[in-house]
Amino acid sequence: MQRLIIVTGASRGIGATIAIHANQKFSSNTIFLLIARDQEKLSDVKSQMESQSPLNVILSMSIDFALDLNKDQIITLIQENFADIQLNNIKELLIFYNHGTLRLEPIESADETKKKEFQINVFSVWTLICAFKDLFPIEKIPLQYHINISSLMATLALKNYSSYCTTRSARATLFRCLSVEEPRLRVLNYQPGPVYTDMQRQIYENREAHFSDSYKELYEQGKFVQPEQTVERLWHILIKNEFESGSVMDFYDPE
Repeated sequence: MQRLIIVTGASRGIGATIAIHANQKFSSNTIFLLIARDQEKLSDVKSQMESQSPLNVILSMSIDFALDLNKDQIITLIQENFADIQLNNIKELLIFYNHGTLRLEPIESADETKKKEFQINVFSVWTLICAFKDLFPIEKIPLQYHINISSLMATLALKNYSSYCTTRSARATLFRCLSVEEPRLRVLNYQPGPVYTDMQRQIYENREAHFSDSYKELYEQGKFVQPEQTVERLWHILIKNEFESGSVMDFYDPE
């Protein structure tokens, strides 16, 4: 069976780890499309994957999700990458919506930047969903997983996190709505836990970040979750495939 795996934000952190882990798990009959803004780091991930599993097809494309690209523009970009690839035999599709941005500032300051935050964290994802529905209709690929890499912040309200909490909440709601409108899809909001990523370092080093003493202690003592750990947990959830479509599952949820 041929499968297609698409990962956004695939140049680093959780996104890169998802792609590399999947490439190890499915060492043949798999086509990957890696999407990120940083072409140089994306190429590094692509090269590593090609060395790991030479029987897979690894494609990559650079997109800046801060740009307000419409559905047709996204479709054209993706079709250009698949120009020489036969997709008629694809029987399984997994899409990991991993990209996002974080800006820490009070509400009155966020008023000036909220449009960009919503564009990257919400509107670009919305456009991708619409584009993928046109490109890969469920009638042709009936087994589809749409995974939103979410955040505990989607459920919280914290000082100076107004843009991030609001956009993450809206994004999770979007995927819940997708599961209702398209009940044949397998839709998951996955909260990966506090993972050592560039974003977590940004939070730790930012004076505007108001985190608890326990957060600081866990970070400094190296007790945060490693990307490999949370991705392994995610794949366990997907392979077990017992989650309710549209639901939220967290790294720390019991088995």
